Amino acid sequence: MKKLPKKLSVEFLKNTDFKKRFNKLVWDIYIERHIFERGWELLMKEFNLEDEKWFKDIFENKEAWVPAYFSDFPRCGYMKTTSRSESINSFFNSYSETENFLLNFMMNYDAAIKKQRYRQRELDRKTKGANYSWRSPRMIEKHAAKLYTSKVFFEVQKEIFKGGWFCDVIDLGEGDGWEIFKVIHKNQKHEVELKYDEKEVSCTCGHFNRFGILCRHAFRVLMDKNFDEIPEQYILRRWTKDVISSNYQLSRDRFDEEDEEVTKLVNEVFLNVETALDIMRDNKQKLACFVEKTKLLLDEVKSNCSSEKSITNSDVLEKLYNVTIPEEVDIFVPDVQNNKGS
Repeated sequence: MKKLPKKLSVEFLKNTDFKKRFNKLVWDIYIERHIFERGWELLMKEFNLEDEKWFKDIFENKEAWVPAYFSDFPRCGYMKTTSRSESINSFFNSYSETENFLLNFMMNYDAAIKKQRYRQRELDRKTKGANYSWRSPRMIEKHAAKLYTSKVFFEVQKEIFKGGWFCDVIDLGEGDGWEIFKVIHKNQKHEVELKYDEKEVSCTCGHFNRFGILCRHAFRVLMDKNFDEIPEQYILRRWTKDVISSNYQLSRDRFDEEDEEVTKLVNEVFLNVETALDIMRDNKQKLACFVEKTKLLLDEVKSNCSSEKSITNSDVLEKLYNVTIPEEVDIFVPDVQNNKGS
């Protein structure tokens, strides 16, 4: 699309609405293939571009770049392995240097992971404490707010709103055990066919496969069928608030426990404290009371465990590397190092 101004004169693009109509035709996520092909043909004919080689070439390759031709294909795996590794390297490079020893690298790696976990906790806190304004009186919208993270909820809310106010449903009857409907979008003046039974909704727009949320046409039919909640089979867990179990959060960046039961209990302690803080964060009186109670509990723990040996940094390193650190170290890293390519 960046090449478009190079293939057509600036005056042509300024004095016509070609670019606007071209973009609308290509990137319409609901357009069907035969409608796209017909629209392309009319557009090329109207602006006398039928014989332009560049437009012929990109039209022949339309299956690789026009959304209408892969609308039913999930796009979550489009990122190449090279792109993934470059993205990861870019993130960790800000925490490490080529001169780092192995121990430095591991400590910096832990710091990077802690930052990611901190951001995760902040996003979780904002999502849990978010207040939404409703765009429809439908209960299915409130169910979506409880279910999805904030960013995904706004996308779902838009589809529910568009389905409720901008789509009309025409019942076409039954076929092969399905109820068949025609859903007409008022603004965009196009229609799709939707099949429904008690367990499944199938729409020709292919919206669910691209974004992982139901389309406005499906929401309209579900609302007409008096659904108060989104059917479970159409909920991708990756977009929900509880996608990361509490057993995999919080304590793993501070504790290295081999006992899974101990790790689970430590996680639960962190989760309980953070949940309490989320509830009381705007109430100074309750926070002060909570601090006093935790101090008393800490004093009790200290008094009961005073006879136990405290864990030192050396103990942690010995456990981490499964070695015994001698009292005197007589082996040192060489001053000259060149690990490039090794």
